[in-house]
Amino acid sequence: MAISKTVETPEGLIASGAYHRINRMEVFRDGVMDLFVFTYATSAADKMPILRTIVTAPYDPDGANPFIQGYNHLKTTAQFAGASDC
Repeated sequence: MAISKTVETPEGLIASGAYHRINRMEVFRDGVMDLFVFTYATSAADKMPILRTIVTAPYDPDGANPFIQGYNHLKTTAQFAGASDC
């Protein structure tokens, strides 16, 4: 499970169709979770990430799988708006 969206790194590298994967998450009792998102230039995610981002998201313990909740939340943020599932 991952999402795809073109990204520009702070160094100016533009990765068309970059691959964004939640590498780790921490779920807290207060209804939030931190998503540790690794961004790769391509879907060959065995390489080193070109970006690492932490995004705080709401968490519903009675909702869908936490990773599904996480990816759905990422697509609502400015950074990942317009991303597509891959």
